[in-house]
Amino acid sequence: MTTKSTVQIDEHLLNFQSALTDLGDNIVIIDKEQRIIFQNRLCQKIYGAKIGGKCHAEFRNQDTICPDCPSQRVFLGEGIIKTEHFYTDNNNGEQWLELIASPLTNKEGETIATVIVKRDVTETKKKAAEKDLLIQQLYKAIDETKTLSGFLPICVFCKKIRDEQQEWNPVETFLKRHLDIEFSHGICHECGQTHYPGLKK
Repeated sequence: MTTKSTVQIDEHLLNFQSALTDLGDNIVIIDKEQRIIFQNRLCQKIYGAKIGGKCHAEFRNQDTICPDCPSQRVFLGEGIIKTEHFYTDNNNGEQWLELIASPLTNKEGETIATVIVKRDVTETKKKAAEKDLLIQQLYKAIDETKTLSGFLPICVFCKKIRDEQQEWNPVETFLKRHLDIEFSHGICHECGQTHYPGLKK
């Protein structure tokens, strides 16, 4: 039996199907019972044909509706919902997906289905994490550099430097730890003449 609501959904799908089918994002349309009533071509390519199944069962392998389900929030009248979710599955590995859930309404303004756009933002998340790591490393380098910008306690005899733990370190050890540099050793002319008087320039 075809209900009025189903007919209206079909009419809306006929209007939008050509535009939705080939878009570069995953698109799913879900009815009030959480049944999948439409997938665009990309979504079917990635996840397989899921039409007729329940959203939470097909995409999350769960028996019950997902906590904070964006589709349910749309049906509750919260408008357009935008969320991000982390997924792990055997087919696609680890993924960050941005979900945008929007109401599909009939002529009377009643929400009869939810249109969900799934966008893979994994690479964006990775780049943001890499950027955050670089910023942390920069702040760390700045903090370490600041320790060299004030007064450095240095022994007037052996020239060791006292660090933050009040321990005395050879100059090479102190600078290597704080500036991440390596040293190569040589002999300057004055020291060469003092310790090796016969040494030529």
